[in-house]
Amino acid sequence: KIIKINPKTNTLDRRSAPAILNPYDAHAVQEAVKIRGKTGGSISVLSMGPPQATAVIKKSIEIGADRGYLLTDRAFAGADT
Repeated sequence: KIIKINPKTNTLDRRSAPAILNPYDAHAVQEAVKIRGKTGGSISVLSMGPPQATAVIKKSIEIGADRGYLLTDRAFAGADT
């Protein structure tokens, strides 16, 4: 898939980019699951992004997180690019 940059704003065109859990964050969730197994507790994941970022939260829950939260608002547009 081709990822596009908005030429007017020089920000990522999120419609062109799939929402994926990056390998470092996936590893962090996996390690949190191991720690929870030894010490108890619960695992919460937090993501900031557009509504399609729920895919990242769902993947984290598949790995073993207990709950996930999505921060989404047009005011955040371009905050991480």
